[in-house]
Amino acid sequence: MKPRRPWALAAALAAPLIGACDQGGGSLHGDWLDVADCKRIGETERYEPFTMDLDFASVTEQQGSALIRLSPSARGIELADQLAIALERAPDVREGARALGALTLTLEPDASGEADLGLILLGRCAHATQPLGAKGTLTFFDYGWREGTRVRGEMAFDLYDRRTGELVGQGFTGEFDFETITGSPYTAFEPKDY
Repeated sequence: MKPRRPWALAAALAAPLIGACDQGGGSLHGDWLDVADCKRIGETERYEPFTMDLDFASVTEQQGSALIRLSPSARGIELADQLAIALERAPDVREGARALGALTLTLEPDASGEADLGLILLGRCAHATQPLGAKGTLTFFDYGWREGTRVRGEMAFDLYDRRTGELVGQGFTGEFDFETITGSPYTAFEPKDY
């Protein structure tokens, strides 16, 4: 897979919704996480351990790129904690997981890995602007965004501040397993096969 471009996540967020919302579950656990400006500007909040349930997922795929959002709830992006996973070559991930039974991708905090994973804490840390990028691995056992397919995988990583390169969280592991459901009320419109 080719290296990620730092702007790919922003571009994926701006793309029209073509994916689906999923139901299922998962969890994320970390040994510790320090979040700058979490509750008050100028102060760091430490979560030891860090835990987050993953009860909601959305998948947006367009022109071969995908954005997967895993969150504790279906609240708006600006109101919820979430993992955001950007895949630049989603069809390769789908086919690789199908053919091999599991496809492991590298994660780099500067978005140069085979996938990009960021932790966004807008639910518990309303003031946080610290961009948190993962260094580790993300394994897909299944990846699909059409009706009846699954998005299933696991991850292991440490978190870094993307601006400074400083380690801000360690020992993160997680797993997720969602079944894709499309159509109202799950998406703004039903995806089409192109």
